[in-house]
Amino acid sequence: MWYNALVLLCLAVSITAQTSDLDRECPVCLRVLRAAKDFGKARNMKVSEALNLYCTLKELEVEDQKFCYNTENVRTNLNKLLDLGADEARVCKKVQAINPDFCKVMAKKVSPDGVRLNDRLIRGVIYI
Repeated sequence: MWYNALVLLCLAVSITAQTSDLDRECPVCLRVLRAAKDFGKARNMKVSEALNLYCTLKELEVEDQKFCYNTENVRTNLNKLLDLGADEARVCKKVQAINPDFCKVMAKKVSPDGVRLNDRLIRGVIYI
């Protein structure tokens, strides 16, 4: 009995660790897929349809628009995975396997206190 609980706990920890690793490696993919999933849930749509519709929205952030544009050609493969019920982590691993550059879309540069930084402040360069 306690063995089953231990196995379930280890499984939950490993899934959480995989998602947090992917959060660092491909945060744009996870953000877009989660937003598309919420977008579709609000409109009672399948996730694949919601992803296609979400990527056509005008008010997306630049990083999200770049990710949608980059994955446009492989979206049929992603839609198949989403229709089969794959979670975001698995789909993002597939995206990263297809082309790692899709995940290298620039993320927002924000300081620990939440202020968006420009490149000079990030590098510590002071121009006088």
